[in-house]
Amino acid sequence: AFSFECMPVTLKKTTARTWEKGRVVNLERALRQKDLLDGHLIQGHVEGRARIISIKEEGRSKSLTLALPKTLAKNIALHGSVAVNGVSLTVSRTRDANVTVSLIPYTLSRTNLDALRKGDEVNIETDFLVRHLSKKGDKVTANAARRAQ
Repeated sequence: AFSFECMPVTLKKTTARTWEKGRVVNLERALRQKDLLDGHLIQGHVEGRARIISIKEEGRSKSLTLALPKTLAKNIALHGSVAVNGVSLTVSRTRDANVTVSLIPYTLSRTNLDALRKGDEVNIETDFLVRHLSKKGDKVTANAARRAQ
């Protein structure tokens, strides 16, 4: 068990305002500079919320399609990463402001993502490399980064 406090901006941007005692959340120790890197890099800074618009069973795996705000969708790159409720996932499909991610059995068994249902809101952190390239307004560089992923 643990406790925490939230700033008003956290309550505005995230799903934390709806959490109740006993809620299962995903927690992971912070990476130390001397640690080996494995997987995607995420910072743990939630940028906003998205709504689940579909969940498809695919054998023992699932795919989730999320409707993102346009301000976040612009920072999504096909085959890049997006963190959903703190779990970094590979983007398997994009369409307008919708993004689809796939959840393998390992992820489903070790996170709270298996409990998600259509209509649920989730916390989103976009790929920080794409986000910062897009923020600079350098469309050529941002497009190159998206193609490279």
